[in-house]
Amino acid sequence: MHFIVLASPVASSSDGMQWEAQHWFSKQRSGEVLIIATDGQFKTWQDLKAALPSAFSTHLSAEPLWVSIAHLRDAALAGRGSKQTMRQLREGMAQVIPPAMPMVLAAPAPTCNFTAS
Repeated sequence: MHFIVLASPVASSSDGMQWEAQHWFSKQRSGEVLIIATDGQFKTWQDLKAALPSAFSTHLSAEPLWVSIAHLRDAALAGRGSKQTMRQLREGMAQVIPPAMPMVLAAPAPTCNFTAS
């Protein structure tokens, strides 16, 4: 089992992300930490590590597998160029997600608006 972390500058201050990391590191595991940066500008592991909750700095002695797909964020959220964007997302995530792990990316679901009656 792997720990897949969706990292961003906002998520770095998340108490939930800190709790999840502490829980993961509290037990011996055979899986790896895989980090996907979804927002922010991270060119090096040192840049990214500084933006993660302290549990990662404390417990990761070596650089984990990580990739940034932040450059695709706006297009993915807006649904622009969806076939090309989805292909680029799959290619980016394939750099860190093991081949044996199924990866399903679907186009964003249509927005539903509900009105009170």
